[in-house]
Amino acid sequence: MGFQIRNKEGQSLTIKELDQEASTFWGVENDPEYYASPIKPDGTYKTMSSMMSTNWYDNIGYIIHKLKTTDWEVVKEDYLSPYKEALKKYEGRPDYEEAKGVMLGDYVKAMSDLIDHWKSKGYQPVYVNQ
Repeated sequence: MGFQIRNKEGQSLTIKELDQEASTFWGVENDPEYYASPIKPDGTYKTMSSMMSTNWYDNIGYIIHKLKTTDWEVVKEDYLSPYKEALKKYEGRPDYEEAKGVMLGDYVKAMSDLIDHWKSKGYQPVYVNQ
């Protein structure tokens, strides 16, 4: 995938640096063999699908590359879009709040919060054509 995340000085951060920062932000142990994920070892943070990737690189990095964007709001909206779309079928149903809790719960909030955290630090997503 071709993307970078640059600090406020415009310097490209390494994947290792970003991974360590994501681990620290989420309060999970950094594992050098896997990208950081807000899924904790005890399994907290249920996801919509056990088939989906749960790490920042495969979610945030993929969106930056796919959309060729430099805008965190575009990244965040694209990330949240499938969850919001899936939630629409529950509107007006008695189980709406439960569905919302699963689809937009802790896991999705954790990934969204990481996007906001990097944005607040002045980091910039950059598409790199490889």
